[in-house]
Amino acid sequence: MSFGAATDAGHPTHLARPELRIGPAVRGRAIYAWLKTVDREPEPILKRPVAQVTARTVSRTRITKRLRVIRTTLKRAERDLRRLGPLVREAEQAAKRSTKNPRRKLRLSPARRRSLKLQGRYMGYMRQLKPKQKARVKAVKEKSGFPAAIAVARRMVAGSSTS
Repeated sequence: MSFGAATDAGHPTHLARPELRIGPAVRGRAIYAWLKTVDREPEPILKRPVAQVTARTVSRTRITKRLRVIRTTLKRAERDLRRLGPLVREAEQAAKRSTKNPRRKLRLSPARRRSLKLQGRYMGYMRQLKPKQKARVKAVKEKSGFPAAIAVARRMVAGSSTS
């Protein structure tokens, strides 16, 4: 072979065979061209002889690696989803069981409902009054009952809000 032959510069084989005598300029161009085609990860390159490494095989190994990663990730996700299925079913059944016994419905007679409404109005007005006014309204309630006490309290609240 002649010094700096084009056939030697076109292939990266001279890197594996130091007995080839190539000039430094040609060797530099060949190494630079070869490095552009090679991935920065040396693992797939070392598995093949240097003469067989091309851009096509490097990209194929990259694709294969990526596909393997995606495949294993999908397998893990599938396994996790299979494990999640029984847990979700169990949670659904527990939720159904808990809704079978809801809180009992409060059954009030009309008289009881009226008395609770009166008590609520009375308490609402009492909260707005000062201690002396509360004492007067309590005395009216003891003497005349809730409706009269509510009327007195309402007048007191209305009178104090306009002042």
